[in-house]
Amino acid sequence: MSSTPSKLKVALMGYGRAAQHLHLPVLMRLSQVELVAIAESDARRRADSHAVCPGAKVFESYEELLSESELDAVVISLPNSLHVPSAVAAFSRGLHVYLEKPIATSLAEARCLVPVWRASRRGGMIGHNYRFGTVQQGAHAAIAAGKIGEIIAVQTVFSSDAQALPAWKRRRATGGGALLDLASHHFDLICWLVNSSPLSISCTLRSTYSEDDTAMVQLEFENGVVAQIMASLCAGDNDRLEIYGTAGRLVVDRYRSDRVEIHPMTLDRVRAQRFADAARAFASPSYWKAKLTKGGPEASFWRALGEFADSSLANRSPSPDLLDGLRSLALVEAAERASAERRRMPIEPLGCDV
Repeated sequence: MSSTPSKLKVALMGYGRAAQHLHLPVLMRLSQVELVAIAESDARRRADSHAVCPGAKVFESYEELLSESELDAVVISLPNSLHVPSAVAAFSRGLHVYLEKPIATSLAEARCLVPVWRASRRGGMIGHNYRFGTVQQGAHAAIAAGKIGEIIAVQTVFSSDAQALPAWKRRRATGGGALLDLASHHFDLICWLVNSSPLSISCTLRSTYSEDDTAMVQLEFENGVVAQIMASLCAGDNDRLEIYGTAGRLVVDRYRSDRVEIHPMTLDRVRAQRFADAARAFASPSYWKAKLTKGGPEASFWRALGEFADSSLANRSPSPDLLDGLRSLALVEAAERASAERRRMPIEPLGCDV
C-alpha cells in the first residue's frame, strides 16, 4: 500500500512578472511543496531564476523540463498562447496542473484541452485566485447569509494604469486585451457570487494604447441579476465590486481594505456606515502591510496554490477547475462577438460533452 508523499514536486513553467512576484515566492515557501524545476525561454530571466532559487533545475523550454524532470505537478505561467500546449503536455505525462487564467486564447483551443485533462485523471485547477481572497470570501459568505437580501444588480471595475506591456499582451491574437487579462477574473467572481448562469451579454471595446485594452460589458443572469463590468489596461489602478440587494449594498474593494463593506438602505445610515468603514479600512492589516509596504503576494495566491498542492497530494479535484476557466473564456468570446456585431448576444450553454 503506497503512502501519500509528504511534499509535492512542482515545476514552474514561465518566469515572467507574475511568476517572479506571485507564483515563485509562494511555491518556495509552501511547506507541502518542493520546487524542483523552472522553465524560461529568456536567458536573462533564466539566470535570475537560478539566482533566486538555486535548488531548482532551470530549463530553456517547458518541453525540455517535462522530458528531464521527475515531477508530480506543474504551475503554468507562460504567455497565454502557450497555455493549452503546455497543459496538454503536462497532463499527458500524468501531472497535476495549475493553469493561470485565461485557460486559452480561444474557446475552440480550450475545448481540445478538456478531454486530455479528463483522460489523465489528474487535477486541473484554473488560476482564478480571487475566489480565495479574504474580502471576496467574506462577500460570498455575507450574500449566502442574506445580509443584503436578494441580489438585484452588480457593478464592477477592474483597471490598471497604462504601462509597458510585453508584445504578446498587446495583440488579441496572442492573448492580450482587457477582456482576457482583467474581465475574465470578474466574470468568474460574479458568476460565483450571484450563483447563477448568464443568459446574455453586450459589450463595447476600445483600443487606446493596445488592442482591445478597454471593455464595457453588461451581463444578464437567469435569476434576473444584471451586472456591468468595466475593464481597462490604461485607466488607473482599481479593483472594486458593488453588489446591490433588496436589503443593502455590499462593496468589495481590493485596493482599499480586506473587509467587506455592507451599506444599509437609507442615506443617513449610509453616511454613518461609510465613516465607520473608512476608519476600519485605514486600520486594516492588509491596507498597511500589503498595499502600502508591498509585502508580497496577496493571501489569495497563498490559498489558491495551497489548495492546488493539498488537492494534488490527496489526488482529489480542486476548485475552481478547468471547466470554470472554460466558462469564463466563453463569456470573453461572447463579449467580443457582441462588440463586433453591435448587439446583445445570447450565452450558449457549454454542453456536457466539453
